[in-house]
Amino acid sequence: MEKEDLQIVAFQMISYAGEAVAAYVEALKLFRAGQIEESRKKYELGNENLNLCHTKQMEVIVKESNGENVPYSLVMTHAQDHYSTAYNLQLLCKIFMDKED
Repeated sequence: MEKEDLQIVAFQMISYAGEAVAAYVEALKLFRAGQIEESRKKYELGNENLNLCHTKQMEVIVKESNGENVPYSLVMTHAQDHYSTAYNLQLLCKIFMDKED
């Protein structure tokens, strides 16, 4: 894997994670305002984006696991940080919105 290809994946992850965070924050705001159905839709949108982010991450992990050289990239480290943040926000939504999925 070339560094440029890795950075493209990283920027995709950053974008998906950012969309997930925005959706989760909006879901919490809507939930707090009593707009339960709308908040659940935003939560699901967050999940869709988080899943896309995870899929991109797994593409890289599979390549490295299969012995392909994956270069170090600070941008990928940043993308992993964004993914972790979005994942943690999803967990908080589950707690605050009393979701069991």
